[in-house]
Amino acid sequence: MEGKKTGIDAVHSGDRVHEGVARPKVPPIYASSVYSFESFSDLEDVFDGKKTGYIYARMGHPNASLLEET
Repeated sequence: MEGKKTGIDAVHSGDRVHEGVARPKVPPIYASSVYSFESFSDLEDVFDGKKTGYIYARMGHPNASLLEET
């Protein structure tokens, strides 16, 4: 890993799903605590409740949302 910035790699790793014939039977456990946005205005809209999305894991995350639905 010479020349790699591990902090950046850790944040951006796993952002692609490999396509295939098999699909998971259950939703994955999302370990993300940070989320990215296309623009600052998108972030503002999610923070203000105008759009749905996640900002920070303590404020909500995909697994908590799935649990709330059950």
